[in-house]
Amino acid sequence: MTLDGSASTDPDTDDIPYLTYKWTWKVGTANNQAEGANPTIQLPVGATTVTLVVNDGRQNSNADTVVITVLGPFTAKTSIQPEEINRNDPREEYVTVLMLLSEIAVTDIDDSQALIMTPGQIPAVAQSAFDYREGQTFMTTIMALFDKDALMKAIPANGGVTLTVTGKLTSGRSFSGSAPVTIVGTITPDVTAPVPNPMEWAKADPNFKDPNDPNHWPGEPRAVCSIPGRTTEPGRPAGRSP
Repeated sequence: MTLDGSASTDPDTDDIPYLTYKWTWKVGTANNQAEGANPTIQLPVGATTVTLVVNDGRQNSNADTVVITVLGPFTAKTSIQPEEINRNDPREEYVTVLMLLSEIAVTDIDDSQALIMTPGQIPAVAQSAFDYREGQTFMTTIMALFDKDALMKAIPANGGVTLTVTGKLTSGRSFSGSAPVTIVGTITPDVTAPVPNPMEWAKADPNFKDPNDPNHWPGEPRAVCSIPGRTTEPGRPAGRSP
């Protein structure tokens, strides 16, 4: 946030060409300060008292204070289905998220902004919000679908993981919710990774003879090509054995 002390004036009109500004505030036991008429600072969630003192080069002004309240994100009761996500199950194309928000109306949800799931910063492929009543309490329900394959790419290992979903309100504030899931199934290797070309390695080897010779690749398993009745010798084209 940006503080503004530009309305400060020097009533005695001294010949000092400028004023200096000192802002102070406390977070926990730590004292913080900033200078300038319009400094940008970060404050934690909650109420913080900020004090400004202006100096005209000769004396300080009386302290002026303001209480700034930073509102945190709304927390949504969140569930995710399936709770056990199988990487290899073709029937599971999407991960479904259900979020319940109290004190928030459907019209407060910014539906122009896709919900985001982490890890992976994955946007929802579809989402909708509607009113829900729980006893005497009215709540807003949000349902969203996320692409399972995109999520699996973002989670390289199986096991338990917590998924977090965040969204925006029309006021600019955010809401979020988290739920645990378990990832199972066979991890598919990344076939897009570049595969070294053995022939390129061979060309760079001054002792290159036969790339099919297993001794030519120490420490590296290699398949040896052979055809019954044919031989391949270094420096000699393949042909039928005498």
